[in-house]
Amino acid sequence: MKEEIRNILTRLEIGEISSRKAIKLIKNLNENNINKRKPANKIKILIIDGDDNKKINLPGIPFWLATFLGKLGIIIAPLAIKRSQHIDQDAKIALEAIKNIDIKEFIDAIRECGPFDIIDVCDDKDVVKISVL
Repeated sequence: MKEEIRNILTRLEIGEISSRKAIKLIKNLNENNINKRKPANKIKILIIDGDDNKKINLPGIPFWLATFLGKLGIIIAPLAIKRSQHIDQDAKIALEAIKNIDIKEFIDAIRECGPFDIIDVCDDKDVVKISVL
């Protein structure tokens, strides 16, 4: 891409194209590269507790599995409300709100963004990192 931009700037410098045409060509290059981004396909979780010397490093969880588990949780949530006597009102409200979430739509939106870190928190001893790969 750097070479393509250099060629456009050279064409602009020698007067072969106008500045507007150069801007348009460079924007098209950027749009094409954004569209070529590889979609993410899994979520990775790493937690290190420095005080207790404990490390949780989960393998990458494929999005199809995360979607399935999310849908399963939405199905089970109302059963948990009915069966448990110790759920406070705020938890009941949260569980009711979860029923309206479209997990597949949420996962698809994350996939389209490509790889990125959702959470990356580090201090002297502890690390919490959740990444989309």
